[in-house]
Amino acid sequence: MTRMLRYIEEHATTPFKVEDVARHAGLSISRSVHLFKSSVGKTMIEYALEIRLSAAMERMKYTALTLEQIAEDCGFGSYPYFHRVFHKRYGVAPGVYRRMEY
Repeated sequence: MTRMLRYIEEHATTPFKVEDVARHAGLSISRSVHLFKSSVGKTMIEYALEIRLSAAMERMKYTALTLEQIAEDCGFGSYPYFHRVFHKRYGVAPGVYRRMEY
């Protein structure tokens, strides 16, 4: 478990596959998926998404980067995807959140 958590934390802001995590931990994909979900209570992708959102929130608070740049830097791939995920999780658009923090 520790190896899987560490791998995800280290690679959350870059594209990775569940298969990469399993290989790193020396487990089959199905075993790693089952073990992770039963131990953490969420999928590897959900866990990585939380890390990405947290990193994005930090950048919104402490940098002047554009929201598009933050989305890219945090591994979302595109701003529309970042916007959708952020709004679904926090109930407010990233731009609104950023203005609330200032």
